[in-house]
Amino acid sequence: MSNTPPTPETARFLEVNDNSWIIHHLIVTRHQSKPSQPCWPDGEGAFFSIDDAPTPTPPTRPPSHVCPISDAGNHFPASLTWKIGLAHLRIDFNNLGTSEHVTLEALAKRSLGFQIPQVYYHKHLGKSYSIVFSDLPGNPLIKAWPTANQAARTRWTQQIAEAYHELSKWRGDRICAVDGGNLQCFWLSSTTPSVPGSYNPEVLRANCEEMGLDCSELVFAHNYMMPLSFTVDEVQGLVGICRWEMAGFLPKDWIRTMTRANSFTQSWQAVKSSWSESDINDFGDKIESALKDKGFKEFWLNNCRWREEKRRRQEQEEANRLQPPTV
Repeated sequence: MSNTPPTPETARFLEVNDNSWIIHHLIVTRHQSKPSQPCWPDGEGAFFSIDDAPTPTPPTRPPSHVCPISDAGNHFPASLTWKIGLAHLRIDFNNLGTSEHVTLEALAKRSLGFQIPQVYYHKHLGKSYSIVFSDLPGNPLIKAWPTANQAARTRWTQQIAEAYHELSKWRGDRICAVDGGNLQCFWLSSTTPSVPGSYNPEVLRANCEEMGLDCSELVFAHNYMMPLSFTVDEVQGLVGICRWEMAGFLPKDWIRTMTRANSFTQSWQAVKSSWSESDINDFGDKIESALKDKGFKEFWLNNCRWREEKRRRQEQEEANRLQPPTV
C-alpha cells in the first residue's frame, strides 16, 4: 500500500468480508468475543478493533447493505467521520495542531460537571490523524432538540453555558492547545487553505488583536459550539460534550464571538434536514442569551469585518500573483 497520506477525495471504504472493512489506511475488524488488543463494543455483544490495513490489500468488495459501519455525516473540508458500534472514527487529513487525544487526556485529569469521550485508538500518518472515541451517554442534542419543550431547551443551553464558564476558569498564558502546541482553530486562521504556520500562538494572537479581542485574559475553551457536540437526557439535562479537536486557550471574548458568528458549524447539513427554521432560530437565541448571562462578551461585527478584510487581502494577493511581470 502507498505511504501517501489519504485525502477526502481519495477516501476508500471497502469490505473485506462480513467482519472486516478497510477505511483508508486502516482495517476495522468485528470480533464475537473481546479480543486482546484495544477494542470497543458494538452494542450487540460483539467488539470492534482497528489496525493498519495489511499490505498488499486483500480482495475487497463494496460495503454490503448489512455493513455495521455508517457515514456519520458531520464532515468538514479536511475530515471524515464514521459511526462504528458505540464509537466514532474520525480521520483528519490536514492535522496542523495538537491532536484531540492529548486534549482529552488532559481533560480526564480534571473534575468536570459533564462527561467526555474515551479514546480507544489514535494514530498519525504524515499530516493525517485518526482517532476512535466513544459515544457519550444520553441522546444527541441534534436529535432531541426538535421535540423538546421550551423548558428543556432553556435548561440545556444554560447548562452548556455553565460548562463553558466552568472551563473558562482554567487559564493560559498564550493562545495555544492544552499542551502548549499549536491550536488548529480554522475560524481564526488568516490563510486559506491553512498552512503549518497558520496556527502558531503569535499568529493567532495577532489575528485576535486585529479583531479587537482582549488578549489579556486567555481561558480554556471547547471552541466547537454545535448541536452535534452535546448529549442530553431527561434527568441530568446536559450529559456530555464531545468534539475537542479545536479546544485550547483563547481570549475569553472569542467564546461568544465564535458562537454568535456560527452556532452550528459542522452540524449545519444535519440541522437543515431535521430542524425547522423556528428550531434553528431558537437554538441560536437561547445559546446567545445563556452565554451572555454568564458574562461572555461578543465581538461579532469585528469578526465579520476581519474576515472580510482577510478575504480581500487574499484576493489581492492572488491577483498580484497572476499579474504578468512588467517588461
